[in-house]
Amino acid sequence: MGFKIPIKTITAINDPESLFRDLRSRTVEGLLSQQADMLREYMNHIDEQDISLELPTGSGKTLVGLLIAEWRRRTRKERCVFLCPTKQLVRQVVEQAKEKYGISALDFAGSKKDYSDSDKTSFLNCEAIGVTTYSSLFNTNPFFSDTHIIIFDDAHAAENYVASFWSLDINQGQDSEIFDAIWRIIEPYVPENDQLRHDQFEGNPLDVSYVNKLPSPSFFSIKKELIIALDSSCAQKDLGYRWQMIRDQLHACHLYYTCNSILIRPIIAPTKSYSSFESAKQRIYMSATLGEGGDLERIFGRKRIKRIPAPTGWDKQGIGRRFFVFPMRTLKEDSALSKSISWIPKFSRTLVLTPSNADAEKVLAAIRNNPNTTPYAIFRARDIESSQKAFIQSDSAIAVLANRYDGIDLIGEECRYLIVYGLPESTNLQERFIISRLGASALFRVRIRTRVTQALGRCTRSATDYALVVVIGDKIHQYFHKPENRAVLHPELQAEVEFGVEQSKTTDAKEIDENIDIFIKHSDEWKRVDDYILEKRDTLSQSLIISTDSLGESVEHEVEYQNYLWAGRFNDAFSSAKDVLSKLSGGNELKGYRALWNYLAGSAALLASQENHTLLKAAKYHLS
Repeated sequence: MGFKIPIKTITAINDPESLFRDLRSRTVEGLLSQQADMLREYMNHIDEQDISLELPTGSGKTLVGLLIAEWRRRTRKERCVFLCPTKQLVRQVVEQAKEKYGISALDFAGSKKDYSDSDKTSFLNCEAIGVTTYSSLFNTNPFFSDTHIIIFDDAHAAENYVASFWSLDINQGQDSEIFDAIWRIIEPYVPENDQLRHDQFEGNPLDVSYVNKLPSPSFFSIKKELIIALDSSCAQKDLGYRWQMIRDQLHACHLYYTCNSILIRPIIAPTKSYSSFESAKQRIYMSATLGEGGDLERIFGRKRIKRIPAPTGWDKQGIGRRFFVFPMRTLKEDSALSKSISWIPKFSRTLVLTPSNADAEKVLAAIRNNPNTTPYAIFRARDIESSQKAFIQSDSAIAVLANRYDGIDLIGEECRYLIVYGLPESTNLQERFIISRLGASALFRVRIRTRVTQALGRCTRSATDYALVVVIGDKIHQYFHKPENRAVLHPELQAEVEFGVEQSKTTDAKEIDENIDIFIKHSDEWKRVDDYILEKRDTLSQSLIISTDSLGESVEHEVEYQNYLWAGRFNDAFSSAKDVLSKLSGGNELKGYRALWNYLAGSAALLASQENHTLLKAAKYHLS
């Protein structure tokens, strides 16, 4: 065999749209109008370091991201990695890239030690796009440490994936020795009522939901003891990797606790300190909703992200059709849950989303108590982590998932019944503390709306898709029945919810059953309902969430504060905290968040006073 002459790389492709036309092995005929519009707008910002693309569910954002990556790989010889929340989504994206789009993509789901040498070489030599999970990048020893372009899929849901890299999350049930060691150190600084909760804890849900924060001055005073204890306790545990990420910067972290869990983390992820993220030429954040108020910047620790909004028309139009039922209009929560389970036999597969494992267990207990669901196979998150195939192929299946509002895409007949049990209000102790103890829910209203919207769309993934959506739980029931909350939703979702609210007023259980059957049949009678919802949608508009302007103006200084604090520049951190406070003007909406930033300013001034004693007075003022 003679020498292999390399095929000349084509570099004269003007843009990703032109590249698509050259992908001869694709099975997709053409780009959708919104995909082409987004790609053209992207070309106006190709040198932005941080750029976000808003592409609603069903609008084809995966292809947009892959085309951008493939175009940059081919024309600029750049290493491009596409990040997904889960392994299952990694495999789904790789399959779509190869089979539908004719794009070379490599599956890097799983452990780094299992990556094949040939795949690693191909990626490093810019011969293919890499597709992997968030945790593969945010890792103490990542393979993707020298990447030019990073594309974050489902960026709106990435807070826990990103922040967990700088978080030591300890659960008493899983790491009792470490939990007990830390509790002994913080015990002298814990209020008496919290100590009683800990001592008398017997799994009471109210005790688990309670969260508090160790005062920062107390936290600073026990820093050395914590380091000694955690160096010893975490050495032989997986927690050791995360501990090393925050060990030398405890002054920039906070400690939150409940009766059975402890979280140590910074207020905002210090991504500027992480070279595998910071050194990229461009970071692209793809999201079904970009949100207001600087939420994306807080999630990724960036001072500024250039936003490209959804193409024209998507401000009104949604994807698929949902029939909402709110059984708690007439029933107590337990009865409403039982009623929703009684409708499961109308469908082959049902998806149940809950905000916590405790809620998931409650739902599972109710399912087991219903004899009509006995033949149904039960799936948990671990069962569909790698693939949804077993669930989809089952004729009788129920998936009950805790805190999984993204990464589950069930199309068409794969699932037509969704139960949303509980409000996805917070997903970690820091969020719970800020919402429940400080009353600063204004910060998370955008995030809660995003989680709710994403949850409701798990079973409607295309224009012709449809699903029954049943909403249960006191908080989420209240959420949808407040007109001001509905007003900040997308117009088509507003119309669907308002129709469901009206239909659920009836006290005749038989009428609800009949309406569900009409929806399932999708007959002419439902067609009239669908026309009504579209007409209603066209009369509605989406309102901005209150205070997002102030939050959007303050986020740049919030990120600066965290970066300065992480670097030990306490004077500068104090100055940035004061800048935050100057932006958080307004009424009671931001009262709790202003209180938090007064506290953070005082903590920074206290640290700075070690070298500049004149700041001690400022520290006392802000901490009081």
